[in-house]
Amino acid sequence: MPDLCAHELLGLHELVSGTALHAKNLKAHLGDIQDRELKMIAENTLKAKKEFIDQVSSILQ
Repeated sequence: MPDLCAHELLGLHELVSGTALHAKNLKAHLGDIQDRELKMIAENTLKAKKEFIDQVSSILQ
């Protein structure tokens, strides 16, 4: 794990938590999206959020 200050770790934790919450909400509503283009954008956004969470989590381990 990188040498981070407590406030930096807290900031990253808040960022990952917020991103995870947004991803959870987006995933819950994917089935409600009727427009194909909008659904594709939402799916790509969800994928990017998951990748971000994985990348930050791997840095903190």
